[in-house]
Amino acid sequence: MAQTLAEIADKHPGYKMLVFVGDLHIAPENLPAKVAKAMGDFYDPDEELFIYQNSEAIYWKLASENLEDKVDIVRIDEKSFCLINTPPIVWQQSYLNWLENEEGEFDYEDPKHSFIDLAKQIAKFLGIKLPKSKGDVEVFTCGDLTFLERIKEDAEFSDDEREKIKRQVSLSESYYIPRRKWVYLANVSLNHAAEEASHFIRHLVAGDEFPRNHEDAFYANVLHEAMGFFGSKIINSKRKCLRVKDFKSMVEYFKRARVPEKRERDLEIAMAVLEIKKLERRGKSMADPEEFVKDHDLFFGVSHALGYMLGEILYHAMIQGAFSKAKARKLFKNPFSEEGKPFAVYQDLLAKFGGIPLPHHM
Repeated sequence: MAQTLAEIADKHPGYKMLVFVGDLHIAPENLPAKVAKAMGDFYDPDEELFIYQNSEAIYWKLASENLEDKVDIVRIDEKSFCLINTPPIVWQQSYLNWLENEEGEFDYEDPKHSFIDLAKQIAKFLGIKLPKSKGDVEVFTCGDLTFLERIKEDAEFSDDEREKIKRQVSLSESYYIPRRKWVYLANVSLNHAAEEASHFIRHLVAGDEFPRNHEDAFYANVLHEAMGFFGSKIINSKRKCLRVKDFKSMVEYFKRARVPEKRERDLEIAMAVLEIKKLERRGKSMADPEEFVKDHDLFFGVSHALGYMLGEILYHAMIQGAFSKAKARKLFKNPFSEEGKPFAVYQDLLAKFGGIPLPHHM
């Protein structure tokens, strides 16, 4: 690697090089020292910048000062920084998952046990008592192809529902199917599992979803997504989501650059999110809910984005003492059954907690 980097530097003088490499390689005495040796007289130590990631020692130092939720990047010295975007327990679990996957697919019982354990942790933290039926859940992972077979064979799923589910699978989206208490995890990350565990808790304590008018269906799903993201932050406080400024940046970027075909839907979602946020500030709901409900991808993409943003706000409001666990329990248990209730609850939450300062993130 060092020799290759030296050759690239020789062929392209003045160019910046970005080198993505593992933790052990980036240690000063390893690749950096060998690059210096390979480049000889052309090596300039003042031109180096090192970005380390998720140092356990640095994380616990931040935690001891109650800064782990507020700081994303730490300067180590003049040319070294450490990005902290995952708590140790999460990356350790992720590493264990990776090791197990190297030995073959996950055993069916393991993801189910882990999923129920996550649901118990989140529920215990919030003071929610789960019913005995929590054990009835079935958990499918991305390596379990029986999931689509079960959907295909189940007569209660319409052809349209099957197509939507297949599309979700193709997009690597995790989700929870309340009707059957089935969980599909597009990957075995704690973020995905904790989010779906939160949806599972919500279903257990609030009951089945029911037919709604278009506007209520949209904002009920926004709240549903908010609770999912909120619950996942209880497990991984460093989890992030796109904010309004990120959607603005995306739109501005695509004004200057040609929009790739695969990103056209992303741009459409970003523009819809920004338009709805403008309406929110005037106390108005979305302009054309019927069109959103007809377009499955747009419906879920926009409600997903708005819900994540609200979930992040509620988590930090809870951390700062403004949003109590009692209020969180009430939100999880609320079926929003009255007409107009989902938007009213959404607006009320934004009015009360939308001004909560959020930590800067990279």
